[in-house]
Amino acid sequence: MFGVDIGLAIPTGEFADVVNTGFGLNGVFTYFMDRNILFTGSIGYWSFSKEESGIKYTFNTIPLNIGINYRFSNTGLIPYIGAETFLFFNSWKSSYLSYSSSDSETKFGFVPLIGIAYPITPNMEFRGSLKYTIIFTESENTTFLGILAGLHFRL
Repeated sequence: MFGVDIGLAIPTGEFADVVNTGFGLNGVFTYFMDRNILFTGSIGYWSFSKEESGIKYTFNTIPLNIGINYRFSNTGLIPYIGAETFLFFNSWKSSYLSYSSSDSETKFGFVPLIGIAYPITPNMEFRGSLKYTIIFTESENTTFLGILAGLHFRL
């Protein structure tokens, strides 16, 4: 299956002091290893920003992840749990008046998740999920809770 999930991302921890709620999307490929175990691969784009006292902060990340999901049933409303991991390509930018500073880095991350799937047709399903993203950084980890929804199609 292939699909696109869009959603909101609520920053948590110290990350919440620097940026406001963000938004983004993930393109997702799903391979059914059997009826209940799914292998996933995804790439996305997530953006956060905040302006305070004339200073604008922006954080963007491009997650490139692989994962596994376990589905608890195969019909009707299908709950599932899972986890994803791999790389996050991060960029920071801050600006004040005509001064600006930016940085970029690639970091490892881990994303536990829960979700639901609902088959709409034999070749299409709706998915909704909650994903807690943890990007491992030097000081405080960058963390946020993603609330996503999307349509996925059988290839």
